[in-house]
Amino acid sequence: MRARLDKLVLTANYKAKGRILLLPINGEGKCNLTFDNWDAGWKITVSKVTKNNKEYVQVDNSKLFFNTTRLHMYFENLFNGDKSLSENMNQFLNQNWNVLLTELKPALTEAMSQILQNVISGPFSKIPYNELFLE
Repeated sequence: MRARLDKLVLTANYKAKGRILLLPINGEGKCNLTFDNWDAGWKITVSKVTKNNKEYVQVDNSKLFFNTTRLHMYFENLFNGDKSLSENMNQFLNQNWNVLLTELKPALTEAMSQILQNVISGPFSKIPYNELFLE
């Protein structure tokens, strides 16, 4: 599968304790990741399984690959309430988005791939193969 989006916006709650690019981070709150010109490919491996004398599709594995021309990030409360430090860190992260993305891309692609796999596994497990794919 292939997808190209002008913008992909992900919002979530985060909790972080550690370092990003050697800088200490300790906080939790809402975050926003906005990808410009998101270009992705998603490869899934499936097999047929039989349940109750009917064939279904089972997703065995999936892998997402993506590129973007820009990543905009915003993490609120990066330093447990120190707004000035948090704003400065967000500015720094956005100025160095490409370095940060290189570091985070493996974890991001794994998480996105797992979410997509879970989304399609539900219908595949409930709709028989011959109703999904007409001869």
